[in-house]
Amino acid sequence: NVKRVLMARRHGRLRVADVARLRAPMSKLLPFVELADHHPRKQLDDPATLRARLAPPPRQGALFPDAAAH
Repeated sequence: NVKRVLMARRHGRLRVADVARLRAPMSKLLPFVELADHHPRKQLDDPATLRARLAPPPRQGALFPDAAAH
């Protein structure tokens, strides 16, 4: 897969669709490559985006915790 990506890069900048056509494992590849239409560092630079990706979702607290048990 790495060889195919490197060979394709010789013809120009790659896009996400180009890498998908190479049948590369996208979930493993995208965090480590910068493509013409994908910049993984930009996702990590924005604190709100980073929090949304890494923090657990908020949970609503119970108003009457004992009522849920009955």
